Amino acid sequence: MLTLHDFSPECVCILGNSGSGKTTLGRKLSNQLSTPLLELDHYVWAPEMPPRMSDDVDIQRDLERDLLTERRFVVEGCYAKWAAVALTRRPLLIFMDMSEAQCIANCLARPWQPEKFASKSAQDRTLPFLLDWVRAYYTRDDDMSRSQHASLFERYDGDKTRIDSLTALSQFLGE
Repeated sequence: MLTLHDFSPECVCILGNSGSGKTTLGRKLSNQLSTPLLELDHYVWAPEMPPRMSDDVDIQRDLERDLLTERRFVVEGCYAKWAAVALTRRPLLIFMDMSEAQCIANCLARPWQPEKFASKSAQDRTLPFLLDWVRAYYTRDDDMSRSQHASLFERYDGDKTRIDSLTALSQFLGE
């Protein structure tokens, strides 16, 4: 398997299921490569309570602005449509194609995310919905499904790699 150093990317786009490790990998690569991390959730969800999806026009405008502003970046998320916008910059595409069991295990072990939830107990109350969402990833056919992620990965003709296990992830990172 090729490692991150075999690619020497200026830009990276990470795509995958909830719980696949996108954000964790994105933060790690952002630190290693000294680049900003652009989390697609920050574009898609308006910063208000209760959460509301932003309009597509606003998402497109803000994402394109940041992609043009940053010479180098790591972008991560589960939205194939918005990842495709990032792919116009020809980044290394990483498809986090983890098993359902691994994604669920990661969700169950997820630490409190204070940027998203007022408390750990508030986060834990959303866990049943999240686990159902993770399970449905493999059978649904929307923008955030495995079928759409795999299709985008197959169509992309730039540098790319598929990571389907923790072992493959460690190998990719050269650990």
